[in-house]
Amino acid sequence: MSLRRRRLFPLAVLGALAVALAAPAAIAANQGVVAQPSNLFTPKLSAVKPGETVTFTNSGGGHNVVWNDGGVPATPSQPADPSGWPAVNSRTFTRPGRYRFYCAAHGDRSVDVGMYGYVYVNAAGLLPPALSGVHASGSRAGARLTFRVSRAGRATAAVFRRSGRRFVRFGTATFSARRGANSRLLTRAGRTLSAGSYRLDLTVTDVNHVTSDPRSVRFTIPS
Repeated sequence: MSLRRRRLFPLAVLGALAVALAAPAAIAANQGVVAQPSNLFTPKLSAVKPGETVTFTNSGGGHNVVWNDGGVPATPSQPADPSGWPAVNSRTFTRPGRYRFYCAAHGDRSVDVGMYGYVYVNAAGLLPPALSGVHASGSRAGARLTFRVSRAGRATAAVFRRSGRRFVRFGTATFSARRGANSRLLTRAGRTLSAGSYRLDLTVTDVNHVTSDPRSVRFTIPS
């Protein structure tokens, strides 16, 4: 097989990677998020289609809603009495994307701690596949990637090699990922990998064309 330069290709698989692309049930149109007295937003993750709305209510506590993208003005902090909230505290989304919100009193603008959440906007109105347990280890033979994903789909693994102070793209592999545990050996055909520090960015896109949040891991190939 002729392989193009600077491209990683899967060589071996631990376990079967047959893909059953089962479509998850769609989330109901429009969504509601509740600010809890325990200083949490529930649900933390919501999904809507373009043109749909997420509405916030307060079940008790001095909370507000601030959007990282500044798409709507921050709501003022509210007293413990839920009636202190405006009659309508909502946002309608017109463009696909991922939108983060938080409470200025009990969350953080940059770090996912305390009161925060995300709204995913896509044509399917679905939360993205969830990646977990992403790990990579390297040897001269290649990079061994293991991970779990909540829905089957097409995985894309982009590998970067450190050059000075930055990482430079080294190659990309795409392959089928099954729901649950996956393991893949990524190699460059007929060549060993050189010693150095690497970064791997992984995403999985399901049958509905909804892509997971990227997960990055680093690994080293010893000299």
